[in-house]
Amino acid sequence: MVIAAVLGVGLLLLVFWGTLWLVGKITGSDATQANEPTEIFTPSACAQDSLLLTSTAPSTATAGEPLNIEVSVSTTSEQPCLLDVGEKMLGITVHTGEQLVLDTRGCAAAEAEQLPLLLRQGDTWKQTFTWDGLVRGEGCEAGSKAAAGTYVVRYLHGEHKVTEPTIITLQ
Repeated sequence: MVIAAVLGVGLLLLVFWGTLWLVGKITGSDATQANEPTEIFTPSACAQDSLLLTSTAPSTATAGEPLNIEVSVSTTSEQPCLLDVGEKMLGITVHTGEQLVLDTRGCAAAEAEQLPLLLRQGDTWKQTFTWDGLVRGEGCEAGSKAAAGTYVVRYLHGEHKVTEPTIITLQ
């Protein structure tokens, strides 16, 4: 009786192993074959010359009133790339003559962090900056209302001027 039980268990194990072997042959998998590691893509920073930036703002506005300036960013890079769009890196400047009226990067909180954006070719990212119409000094302190006149708006990434200037006439 013990011999029959041992033979029965042995036969059961043989059938089980044979089934696993047969399934492996049919599916082409081999349990002993290790999976090869896959390469992980790590995007690099977007090259400045691969960025396509445009800004949209009205050509005229009312002096001292809020004004929206929309900026669109895309890339010509064949590989996805990272662009820091954090408040300290990305912003607009507004000048009248030699006077700096606004630098939105200076208005960012001291603890503002990097904000990496993954851009692929064909993707467009948009952001709207609102100028409240006030002259803002160092540290973004509010001053007087901007006077009527001609103002030049530039979009910046770091210290790079990345769009053609937009001319706005305040009336």
